[in-house]
Amino acid sequence: MTYQEAKMPLRRRSIILIAAASVLATTAACGSSAGSAPEAEGSAAETIPLTVGILTSLDVAPAYLAEELGMFDEHGLDVTFEIAEGGAALLPSVVSGQYDIGFSNPVSLAVARGRGMDVTIIAAGSASLNEEPDYSAVLVNGQSTLTSAKELEGKTVAVNTLAGNAYVTTRQSIRAAGGDPDKVNFVELNYPDMVPALAESRVDAAFAVEPFVSLHKDAGNKVLSWPFLDTSPNNVAGVYFAMQQTVEQQPDAVERFTAAISEASKFASENPDEVRAQVSNFTEMDEELTAKVLLPQYPESVNAESIRTQAELAQKDGLVEAPIDVDELIAAN
Repeated sequence: MTYQEAKMPLRRRSIILIAAASVLATTAACGSSAGSAPEAEGSAAETIPLTVGILTSLDVAPAYLAEELGMFDEHGLDVTFEIAEGGAALLPSVVSGQYDIGFSNPVSLAVARGRGMDVTIIAAGSASLNEEPDYSAVLVNGQSTLTSAKELEGKTVAVNTLAGNAYVTTRQSIRAAGGDPDKVNFVELNYPDMVPALAESRVDAAFAVEPFVSLHKDAGNKVLSWPFLDTSPNNVAGVYFAMQQTVEQQPDAVERFTAAISEASKFASENPDEVRAQVSNFTEMDEELTAKVLLPQYPESVNAESIRTQAELAQKDGLVEAPIDVDELIAAN
């Protein structure tokens, strides 16, 4: 029997939209919610509650599928999603203990680790498609005369954050084309703001992921380079993370979550139509856009080599001073 056949009735959980300011202002008690479920002697372990900070993006589709199809329940987890607008808002919530688990990109986590935060990667999330077209790209205005990432020297490029994988992989894409990323002016813009910024020539190029790559193309913008493809094979885009303390003190909860996400990622990879059918439940994408966006890969295990590459680039690009011990960063390995 497939998961779809065994699908349980949808349980609507409380989903709260948070802003970065409120996250930073909120602290939690020292104990994690993952530690509140004892194991009954002589019986199966009781359900463990987990609070998971998550995004409304294609990268986390397996997590929503795990909830919808009862995979978390099968692994003895009672998961509550807390929705954030970006991974930057989730990091302080996990660090403070407000959330047990969060979702972010490996570069941001490497930077956090380099700044003394004991964050650790516990499960795979999303990765590049490993071929053109990819689900992420650097794009330029349709009227632009630029034909290579090398020509971005002296230009202004928009990325969603200057401390994440968009910044690092775009710089690597410029290097791969023979250019010098230090001669490029990088600015921060939210993904939705990049399409009009290109149209109005406020920036010369912009890094985007789906569904924004498709929105750029709809607006007449064109692909200049594929930064994830220029960085590493099966380049890791997103991962689930927790604090080292959580991993050490609540290994059962973490292992159950990792197993459920791996299972859901396998299901998502084998059932892309099911992923698209669920997208409208957690995004504002319409049917036409949902049908044409490129989905990322949903790996079942953490690609340590890709994360190692990105951590090394983070140091090369000045985001961290000292080398990051990737073996310590990845609890899943």
